[in-house]
Amino acid sequence: DMPISAGILSNVIEQAQARFESYNFDIRKNLVEYDEAVNRQRQIVYDERTDILMGDATELDALVRRFVAQTLERLIDRLQDNYE
Repeated sequence: DMPISAGILSNVIEQAQARFESYNFDIRKNLVEYDEAVNRQRQIVYDERTDILMGDATELDALVRRFVAQTLERLIDRLQDNYE
């Protein structure tokens, strides 16, 4: 058996630590990007909610009609895809 020198052991530990830190950095970076995307989506929902609460009945009626039309279009497209 060959004795392990302190220099070799230190280098192996430093390399492992560097890889681990790089991996953790990538995880944190992806988490921040995901959080930013979720925050943008949340802000869109909050803005729509505020528009609904502060708007008049005509605007709300138009908004509901638009949502219904979009939902029906998606549903019809899905059903057509199933029968083709």
